[in-house]
Amino acid sequence: PACAPALRYLLVERPRRLREAQIGRLRLELPAFVLGPAAPDGTDADDDSVHTLPGRGPMATSLGELPAAGFTGIVIANELLDNLAFDLLEWRDGDWQEVRVAALGPEGPGLVEVLVRPPPALVARASALAAGCRLQDGARLPIQTAAAQWVRQALSLIEHGRLVLIDYAATTVV
Repeated sequence: PACAPALRYLLVERPRRLREAQIGRLRLELPAFVLGPAAPDGTDADDDSVHTLPGRGPMATSLGELPAAGFTGIVIANELLDNLAFDLLEWRDGDWQEVRVAALGPEGPGLVEVLVRPPPALVARASALAAGCRLQDGARLPIQTAAAQWVRQALSLIEHGRLVLIDYAATTVV
């Protein structure tokens, strides 16, 4: 409770409809008010006397992306990483194939999986991840490039603090 006045929450939801759903559930402030520094005495923002707005916390705001500027704090991401796009490779006939989705076509509505030759960089990553494993046909391996990029971006923004990732997943078996 003693820290409540200093708390600032930034909710990051990419879909606009999810950000709009937050409006009725939380009192949201303007992002600049919650995230940005303020100079109560009216000095220039580059002046050393600039500090974050005191009191009034906890405050919350919502954005579609992580903020552009660094910050001190904790990023908590719940069920985010498995919602980011990934590449999926399948071991077939002694080689990696990329699993893609295609429209069924003239046979009727729907989608089907097709195996295609993956780019060499994807094959190299899969081979490195599965090194030492005895692979059987049909073994699948997700390559989570977007998740790794998001983690790197989040870490680059945290000047002082932590990144906490919560995801519930099954063990990958190759």
